[in-house]
Amino acid sequence: MEDYFDDTVHDIYDTVLAALVQDKSLKFSVAEIGFFRAWWEQAKETKRADFTRILNEKRFEFVGGGYSQPDEAANDGPALVRNMMSGHTWISMTFGEEALPTVSWSLDPFGQTPTAMSLFKQMGFTDAVIDRIPFSTKDKLVEEDSLEFFWRVREFNEEPTEDELMFTHVLHAKYHFGNSGRISPDIDRLYWGPQASDHTNSFLIDSIPRAARALARQITEQSEGQRHNKVLVLFGKDFAFQNATQEFSQMSPLVDWISEHGMKLDPPMRIKYATASEYFSAVHADSPPELFPLIGQTPTPNTATTTTSFIPYIFSGFISERMFGWWSGFFFSRPALKANARAADALLSAADALSVTVGGLEDPVHLQEAVDISGLMTHHDALPGTSLTPVTADLYVQLREGAAASAATVESAVKTMLGWKSAKKVSPPLARGTEHGGQVETSPPSSIPAFWQALSQIVEGGGVIPLGLFNPLVRKRGDEIVSLPVPVELSRRVQVISKEGDSVEQQIVISADGEEATLYFAVSCPALAVSPKFQIKVGEVDPSLPIFQEKSLVHSRSDGFNDSGCSDGEVFVVEDDATVLHFSSATGDLCSVNGKSASISYGAYTPLEDDPWVFRPRQRSGFPKRKFERMATRVITGAPLVNYAVQEFQEVGREMHLSSRLLIGRRGGVVEVTHFLGNETNVISDESEVGVEFWVDGVAEDDGGVFMSDTNGIYGGLQKRTTRDNLPLPANFFPIVRLATVGESTVMVSQTHAVSTLKPGGLMVMLHRRLARGGLFEGGLDFVNDPMQDTEIVVDKMLWNVGGGDERGLEWEMQAELEEPVILLWGEHEEEEGGAGKETVSMITGEPPARLRVDVGTVPGVVSQVLLRFAHTDPDDTEAVRFDDWAQMFVGGTRGKVVGAEERTLSLMRKVEGGEGECLFDESSLKLCVEPGKIVTLIVSFATESE
Repeated sequence: MEDYFDDTVHDIYDTVLAALVQDKSLKFSVAEIGFFRAWWEQAKETKRADFTRILNEKRFEFVGGGYSQPDEAANDGPALVRNMMSGHTWISMTFGEEALPTVSWSLDPFGQTPTAMSLFKQMGFTDAVIDRIPFSTKDKLVEEDSLEFFWRVREFNEEPTEDELMFTHVLHAKYHFGNSGRISPDIDRLYWGPQASDHTNSFLIDSIPRAARALARQITEQSEGQRHNKVLVLFGKDFAFQNATQEFSQMSPLVDWISEHGMKLDPPMRIKYATASEYFSAVHADSPPELFPLIGQTPTPNTATTTTSFIPYIFSGFISERMFGWWSGFFFSRPALKANARAADALLSAADALSVTVGGLEDPVHLQEAVDISGLMTHHDALPGTSLTPVTADLYVQLREGAAASAATVESAVKTMLGWKSAKKVSPPLARGTEHGGQVETSPPSSIPAFWQALSQIVEGGGVIPLGLFNPLVRKRGDEIVSLPVPVELSRRVQVISKEGDSVEQQIVISADGEEATLYFAVSCPALAVSPKFQIKVGEVDPSLPIFQEKSLVHSRSDGFNDSGCSDGEVFVVEDDATVLHFSSATGDLCSVNGKSASISYGAYTPLEDDPWVFRPRQRSGFPKRKFERMATRVITGAPLVNYAVQEFQEVGREMHLSSRLLIGRRGGVVEVTHFLGNETNVISDESEVGVEFWVDGVAEDDGGVFMSDTNGIYGGLQKRTTRDNLPLPANFFPIVRLATVGESTVMVSQTHAVSTLKPGGLMVMLHRRLARGGLFEGGLDFVNDPMQDTEIVVDKMLWNVGGGDERGLEWEMQAELEEPVILLWGEHEEEEGGAGKETVSMITGEPPARLRVDVGTVPGVVSQVLLRFAHTDPDDTEAVRFDDWAQMFVGGTRGKVVGAEERTLSLMRKVEGGEGECLFDESSLKLCVEPGKIVTLIVSFATESE
């Protein structure tokens, strides 16, 4: 990434600034703050002063404003919010709230989701520019003059309200200047040369009228699909403006010519340099809202387009704009990268929550580093899989550093909370080398996730531990299979039960080597909610619970395991009610799926010369084979919930392993292919990566019969049958992509990108009231003392309605079922002598059930976070207070800056039932006159000096 900045980005900002200083008619927009912040930190004071002046003159504008321009399909919600929060906070702190963007900018991501757009709306954006939507949808919008519309991105009311609508502009063709369907050679020559000093595409004086007329024709063509007479034309391209003065010197003569002669053209026109916000202000000033269609609900008025999502699920290729759709392999490409990014992000969430819990860190540099790397990973070419191979290798390095930085933050925060004077050991999920600064001392990797540490403390006498399942999606998850790693010694003493004590459908699987065990159980969970319906029982359990031992087969073949090695000989079977997989006992090869011939092949991909991110020809015969001399197969069959065959391949003499997992169960067959080279990547070299082909004979390739998971997933067989209507919920971050229909079953790609799961496809699990995302990464928080084993706080209901820029900002309610009185903990952290921490806290007591409602008036304009913390009293020491649980919420308004603790004032808005009178907050403590045993309602309001 440093090479990108040094070779191109630095020159872009330097030369753009010089051009804008020289010519006051010029304007410019920037979307990604990560690179801009790097330039700003290196810039001299004179350049900073020039830039600030131009910004105040409204000739420079931030659009989007996230750390990077994020993907909206493969990322999860918290990472997306963190990306934008990072960029917006820096803009606000550096240039003031008036510099915050109002236009959402999603030009290069592969499609847009209403979930992401809803978040953007809540961040204060009023307008949006999008591009890579399905071409069939874009063509229809052009036909209906509906390239601009109000997108209903969420639906809380019967009639749409302003905070549910985003005014959206769809680009006519592509965001590259000159790509309007007819590309004028004269206009196309406006582009930059390879280097800032190598720019030879100057116009001759006599060619200016011809080029200007070509530009005018292009503008006229781009006006198609709109309902007014204003046209937004983007002048730019990837890595353009490395010599901005030269490029503006070619465009400005055309702008000047049209300004002078434009009213004589057919049709007549005026032209000027502008910013995106200027364009939208002009549109809104001259066009009534009822002029534009409303999209995002059924039926959709004013247009025949009835879509709620703009993700291009239909795939073909890159060759032709209209014959082929946008690439859509982002759901299943680079699964190892996705999995590691989820682990690093989950650790960052824990680090972020802990840092807020302790009231801030003395040295926040580690947390900022982890946040920056998270912002980098949300980039639209990172997790989707379209980055080049060397960039992908660098992303793995960045992830390791980000995980270690989060672990360092966790260490610092916990030491502060507990007043430790000696360092404790942290085990980040990804190893960090000693060559990087700030090495974190690590303990040996643990084979038991952190939450089993608490579980093991009640094994001797038996007991139960609450199991919370968090569903981060905007749809209900029904009949899901959740998997939990279980210590082998507990595998026959563990059972999932309901809150009422009833048994839950489940199975235990013990690995072939007898060293690992996994508990699978069926659950359902409401949308955006925590389900507290389950518990884990330890001790005497139902002896009839199904326990299965993996079967293991090892094969060696000098000619490699490519193509089917099946014959009429002996086979072993993996099956359920809908799917039957046959494997050869002699070779281990996959033979058939539901009676149809099938095979899995492995190879190394080399980028094509004319398209560096396309890794192989489409024809099956062109698949490049690679030999793997050893294959180990682990099989589970006959189980009620999950059956699978896991095949692990090794190339002798190289540190390269591949693993393919064919999983079948209630939701149909799932093919999951994960590539590992060395530690966690399938990158072989700067020029090639490992890929896998899954083939079912007799299923047409156009119908998705081939799953070829190259590094980019480009050739995933997503074709005619894979339309938006066929997906469970097109308007959500994580749809299940259909790859092939075989008989009555469906072969699908695994949810390797599902948010923060312990195993692919599961729900995020919170055990024992902790932020146990991803199992806390094998010891990441092992050292957190938990003396509260006998007190349970189970969240029964969690609702959030993240508001906009009104006074209220956010409403959040939760119903807590308490086994003993609870106290709401709020206060300031003070440092005492010797490094120990002190919390000024307040206590609110109540018998169950106690209902807590927090009404927060946020500072308009900045995505901020609110932390609700619970604590309880020690039965042996009623004056002692211990931390117990926390929940994070992200809030966005319209404009403003982040409120620090020193700017926070509190006031009590309601009398407390059962108290001795009206008791008020002050700035340092919370005083409540509450009679013990009464249910209390607490309203906390945040206010700023201006409100």
